[in-house]
Amino acid sequence: MAVLDRAVSIPAATRRQQLSRHMIDPQLSKVLDSSRRYDADGIGTYGTSITHIKSVQVVADEGTVRDCQDGRNSGLIYKSSKKKINRGVQETNIKATLKKGTDGRWRVSRYSILGEGC
Repeated sequence: MAVLDRAVSIPAATRRQQLSRHMIDPQLSKVLDSSRRYDADGIGTYGTSITHIKSVQVVADEGTVRDCQDGRNSGLIYKSSKKKINRGVQETNIKATLKKGTDGRWRVSRYSILGEGC
């Protein structure tokens, strides 16, 4: 989910509003909490993960997306020095649960990293 790659770079004052277009609780609160910690520690993100959707299942107003994400060109970075802290891996097994809102938009409610390899 590309918005996760850039959540820390969204200004703190508008972060909740912007992220709520794409996610709801409990995922929204988790991302906001981790973004506050990264801000306090001077940590940002770089790059973008590439999605490789493996399956989509929809039952009523809930959906599940399985993804084999390539994060080799993304990770965490110290904002002041631009020194990379880490980078993602080639294959990360992801499961996202989405809920359909009353406005008809789908938003991520849970996002789980199941491990490396797909």
